[in-house]
Amino acid sequence: MIYGTGVLVYLCAILVTMRFALPDMARFVWFLAAYLLIGLDVFRKLEENLMQKKFLTEYTLISLRRWGLSASADIPRVVWS
Repeated sequence: MIYGTGVLVYLCAILVTMRFALPDMARFVWFLAAYLLIGLDVFRKLEENLMQKKFLTEYTLISLRRWGLSASADIPRVVWS
C-alpha cells in the first residue's frame, strides 16, 4: 500500500515538474517525498538491523550506496542505479 502511494507521488512529481516551472526546492521536496515513501520498507529494516547491532546487511549496504551516490555529482547514475 505504501509502495503504491510512493509510486503515485513519484508520477505526480514528474507530471507537475513537466507542466509547471517550479523552484528547485519544490522539485526536491516532491521527489524526496516519493523516495522516502518508496524506500520506507528498506529504512524500517535498516533501523531494525541497526538496533540489533547487525551492521553489514543488504539493507545497510543498499542505503549507504544510495546515500553515497546521492551525495556525489554523478546524477545519472543515482537515477538509474
